[in-house]
Amino acid sequence: MDETESFKDQYRLLKDSELEGLLATAWDLRKEAFVALIYVANERNVGSKELLNDLKILLSDSNITNLYEDKKYGFCKYCKEKKELFGIEYSWLYSIIFITKIHKETIIGCHECLSEHVKSSQTITVLAGWWGFPFGIFATPLTLIKNHFELKNRKRSEEIIKASIIENIKADIYGKYFSSSKE
Repeated sequence: MDETESFKDQYRLLKDSELEGLLATAWDLRKEAFVALIYVANERNVGSKELLNDLKILLSDSNITNLYEDKKYGFCKYCKEKKELFGIEYSWLYSIIFITKIHKETIIGCHECLSEHVKSSQTITVLAGWWGFPFGIFATPLTLIKNHFELKNRKRSEEIIKASIIENIKADIYGKYFSSSKE
């Protein structure tokens, strides 16, 4: 039995109201669980048909890929120029004696602007990362290396942009079907 079938069996055990609640947060589910949820909701006529249809279409792999291709070249939110966009998750850290604090940030922009963000984080890390014992001593070089390679990782960049697209779709769906203040 594959994972999707296993999820279907589990969802069939839920009450309609519980299934409806899951539909409201379907975007938090793994893809296999999401597919099974839509299937069982359709099977039991739970949830609005419009919502189920929107979820199926908007969060489909083909739609996400199409949106990615449309948005891959756009306006960088930092320099405001139309360029190829990339996504990165970079880190910086600082340490004070026994405390080491690591910050992570995910951003999308043109290569030049992302390079500037990483450069700034590398500077903070180099200057303030070493001062914690024992973690700063080990985490500082690891963070510097990770940031260096993150900037060059094109596959990861595509994943980050697609995740951003999915988050925007989820926000639109939530606003359309689940916000408490309907106009």
